[in-house]
Amino acid sequence: MEKEPEPERMVKVVRSHDDSIKLLSCRYRSSGYLTALMAALQDTNDEHARTPANHLKRKAELTGVMAAGPTRNRFVVPTQNALNHSLGLLRQPWWKIYEGLEYSSNQGSDNGAVILSRRIQRRDEPPDSLYVIQKEPYHLSDEVRTILKPMHDNIVTLYQVFHYEETLSFVYEEMDISLEQIFLLDVDPWSINPSQRDEQIASISQQVLTALWYVHEQLHISHGDVSIANILLSRTGTVKLANIGRSIMNAEPKTSDDCRAFAAIFVALSLPMEIKPSQDKLASTACDFHKALHNGNILDTLQHAYLRSAHPGELVKLVIRTMRVSYNPPDPY
Repeated sequence: MEKEPEPERMVKVVRSHDDSIKLLSCRYRSSGYLTALMAALQDTNDEHARTPANHLKRKAELTGVMAAGPTRNRFVVPTQNALNHSLGLLRQPWWKIYEGLEYSSNQGSDNGAVILSRRIQRRDEPPDSLYVIQKEPYHLSDEVRTILKPMHDNIVTLYQVFHYEETLSFVYEEMDISLEQIFLLDVDPWSINPSQRDEQIASISQQVLTALWYVHEQLHISHGDVSIANILLSRTGTVKLANIGRSIMNAEPKTSDDCRAFAAIFVALSLPMEIKPSQDKLASTACDFHKALHNGNILDTLQHAYLRSAHPGELVKLVIRTMRVSYNPPDPY
């Protein structure tokens, strides 16, 4: 049996005048991407070292003349359009580009601080979105097999990665609430719209499973931390999986664990007022769907009859209500 040819790789990097690196484009559909990226970065380091000192000095002088404000380096302070179409790996602290505003507790679980921040802009730029900074300890090893920008509607968008000292800082989009906040309500979360209870649970389930399919089949890893803290919702009814950066770093292949983890969440969603919810109390269709989750075949599970009633629009009231009743003054950064 002939061995399949290795997938095409393309890593293009550009060095900016202040020694930062911006990944402009990439196309790599298998493991080993970070290794390829680091090799490309090393190539730029070698080229930089071979460049005559007088040329570097002249280049720096020209760059200094053209500098103006925080956006003097178009590769370091990216535009919104650049954030939407490329993933940046920058060798500097994140606070050189983003201004920390407050600590956040509803943007996915994290071992360290989760910081809500805003991109530093010129005065004539329109107001930008808020971003979430999450920091992870970083060690380059063989376990880091792939890093690329998730382009799926049900995964929290990863905009940039900062490498500074022994820490990777990931820049994500901001979401409105986490599933954990819904569970912390003192009342049945489905009581606001009881007639659409199954439609709401089915919508959450369908979107989470779609995200997991992408993680498993396109990124070829498992999420590894499917929990109520890492399932985020927006006021448009969109559900997304958070902390994909950590999943990429760990790159665990045990995809079946993700399905079993969500199976437990599904039971808790269906019986939110139970201290110890059990699948034995589920209705017949929901019970059969729970069994399908345990089987671990996501494509087959997405075709299950239970998900036919999914309606993302029914989640809007739930999200807005949760935002109102669970608001806590943020901790200043």
